[in-house]
Amino acid sequence: MSDIDIPKDSVITDLEPGNYYGNLAVAARPDGKFYWSVENYNGHDWSIIPEYLYQAIMRHHSEQ
Repeated sequence: MSDIDIPKDSVITDLEPGNYYGNLAVAARPDGKFYWSVENYNGHDWSIIPEYLYQAIMRHHSEQ
């Protein structure tokens, strides 16, 4: 598990694709930082991503 804290007031969106344990998830923290993770057997291991990638993933998700 990562040490990245995703606050409860973050916007977390579960998306496709996924694996046996869970789906791709993206998070937008209130402080303007963005993250992604694919859920695994032990939960999420969040990694920081640039805002443009977060926006592109969300745009793609809304077009599905």
